[in-house]
Amino acid sequence: MKAVPKYSALSRLLLLLGLLVFSSVVARSIKIYSSEEDYSAGYQPKIVCYISAGNEQYDYNSLRPGLCTHFILIDLIGLNSEGKLLLFQKSSRALKYFLDLRNRFKHVGDPARFILAVGGVGQKSSHFSRALSYDPSRNTAVDNIVAFLTKHRFDGVDIAWFYPGQYGGRKCDKLTLVLFLRALQSRLQTYDASLSLTVGVDPRDLEISYDVAKIDKYIDFVNILTGDYHDPQKPSHISPLLPGDGKDRLNIQNSIKSYIKAGLNPQKTVILLSNYGYLYEQRLCSKTGKFVLKNVQRLTKLGARELIERENFHISWDDSRQVPYATLVDGSGKKWITFNSVESHRRKAEFTLLNQLGGVGSFTLDQDDYEGYASSGSYPMLWAIVDVIRPEARAASYNPAAAYNPIEICPHTGNISHPTCSYCYYECQEGVPPVEQSPTVPSSSAPTDTSSTKTPTNATDQRRRRRRRNCRLMDLLRKPMAPEKPTPAPSSRNQPLFPMLNRLLPPSLRNSPPEPQRRPVNMNLFNVNVYRN
Repeated sequence: MKAVPKYSALSRLLLLLGLLVFSSVVARSIKIYSSEEDYSAGYQPKIVCYISAGNEQYDYNSLRPGLCTHFILIDLIGLNSEGKLLLFQKSSRALKYFLDLRNRFKHVGDPARFILAVGGVGQKSSHFSRALSYDPSRNTAVDNIVAFLTKHRFDGVDIAWFYPGQYGGRKCDKLTLVLFLRALQSRLQTYDASLSLTVGVDPRDLEISYDVAKIDKYIDFVNILTGDYHDPQKPSHISPLLPGDGKDRLNIQNSIKSYIKAGLNPQKTVILLSNYGYLYEQRLCSKTGKFVLKNVQRLTKLGARELIERENFHISWDDSRQVPYATLVDGSGKKWITFNSVESHRRKAEFTLLNQLGGVGSFTLDQDDYEGYASSGSYPMLWAIVDVIRPEARAASYNPAAAYNPIEICPHTGNISHPTCSYCYYECQEGVPPVEQSPTVPSSSAPTDTSSTKTPTNATDQRRRRRRRNCRLMDLLRKPMAPEKPTPAPSSRNQPLFPMLNRLLPPSLRNSPPEPQRRPVNMNLFNVNVYRN
């Protein structure tokens, strides 16, 4: 037998130390960050909550403070080909509600930041490309965005350009986006406003649309649309966490690795989770014997839950991709629903903490069950994220903040919104104290009697007053009017005998006809007497 060499105690100690050093190096090469580094540097993951301006039925008052660290209002404004702001929605009520939500949260001490998104699903990529390709129009776009931001006192801007260099864009859009972010970030630094970017999920987009290493220098965080991987050509999962096989590239894990490998800081990476799903309807083809896709329909979280319960879908769980799905086979038809659940959201939030990413986003809050119709409480999808990222939010309480610090000196020339009144604003000249303006307050300094005319407090009071006024008017029209007495004809003795000769006489001797009598007409609608001939 071969003799086994004997090692001294010192040799064994040196060998053990070498193994420990080697294992630590390998662990650091696999791990993005070590936990000691992150928490010593104050690592705090974000919860980014999107709200769509296109949903006018959403109840902003259903939100409570302490859940989201960032709110982003999307689908409100974009850019046209000249660099001017383009309003997507005909009504700006979403902007008013969003600003009221900000004032309400700041009043109770919630430090959440409220951000305006420029662009969105309704924004054409060609408009971004034309507006930002040249210096004059690019500077115009930056000036308009900063002016809108400072007027309404937003805390930041999110650029939602889908997708540079594609869908009518140009090959130079990849560089154009970097130049635009650099110009915008230099202006936003003056106002202590953040800059973020919403990007696509396909790793192939990195080659065409995004120079990630340069983008990382100018933005505060990047929102990756990992909530929607669905394929409109065939049934597919909307937001798989892990790949199903080695060739599957459309999943959250692969997208995050691609962006980090391209140069994105992991703590600037925010994964967006969708609150909607898709319904795939298939029909059996008699010739081939295979199912053919006939229709694809988008569903909200509440709509998907209602359809599954009404038609008795069979719910399954994909262990490899960590997502749920529902199926229904009825004769020659087949329905397949891909959606997210509370469990899938919870696992993705745990994935974020495990890899020490920048945070998780909810896209969008108005598609969640915010009224709690089909759940034990409101916002079940949002709470699945909050319970993992910010578990202390369950017992958090917020005290009303102290008085607002009024603006003493105007930072720029123009109008600035009021911190507590959504209808008020300040007229500013740079370097001069502001002048507060309130359209609802009479401009005259004299006291007015408001006891007889009260301003309606809400839309219900306005409708009631309008209905009572119309009823009084209809009663007045239905009331039979008394026949008018015929006016007696003027007597001949009051008429001048010779009109020409009458004009030559002095005024005191002229024979002029009497003035017609004026009779009062009672207008009960206004309670005043109006005279007519």
